[in-house]
Amino acid sequence: AKLSRLCEQDKVVRTQEEKLQQLYREKHTLETALLSASQEIEMSADNPAAVRSVVQQRDELERSWREYDRLESDVSLAKSNLLQQLEAHELSDTGNFMDSSKTEPPGQQHVQIQKELWRIQDVVEALSNNKPPRSTEGMGFLGSKPISSKYKNEGPDYRLYKSEPELTTVAEVDETNGEEKIEPTVEKEPSTTKGISYPVGIVPPRTKSPMPESSTIASYVTLRKSKKPDPRM
Repeated sequence: AKLSRLCEQDKVVRTQEEKLQQLYREKHTLETALLSASQEIEMSADNPAAVRSVVQQRDELERSWREYDRLESDVSLAKSNLLQQLEAHELSDTGNFMDSSKTEPPGQQHVQIQKELWRIQDVVEALSNNKPPRSTEGMGFLGSKPISSKYKNEGPDYRLYKSEPELTTVAEVDETNGEEKIEPTVEKEPSTTKGISYPVGIVPPRTKSPMPESSTIASYVTLRKSKKPDPRM
């Protein structure tokens, strides 16, 4: 009975995955159609038929997103059910392992559940990595308002909305660069003061101060030695 239920659950998961992939392809085609339609409307913004077609495509895209979310929740629910079944089988396997009379390996059903979980996880990760951001929010101004002159002013704003993060990041980078440029100038000031206080060179004067003393003492000793034979003469 459990094996038959597992097979039925596997069929349900596979059909849901196929629907998800189909909706993803349809969503991609709708987004490309919306981009091309927006470009056409910019060239002929006074054409109400083109605007209506864009609004219809926008509505279809929103419906496809809702269907995508519903199927994604169904897949997560099926995954949680499979996890519960896997935990139940693991508990039964541990009970059989503790019993000395039953030393059988994990059943085929346990292996199939694990494989299905891995397959679902791979498909969900691939879909989440390739899932583009929802661009229907930026097209929200295409509602019931008149679009003849309003769309001309708001059409470029949609593109600027996409480029806002880049502008903010550039501004932040400029501010950080400005701060970094100020720091070396502050660090260079004590270096100039050090050059003024120690004009001799890189070596501090403490290492060179005993040298003149030793040289004067040696010269003084040589002078004393050279002056002693003079009175004998």
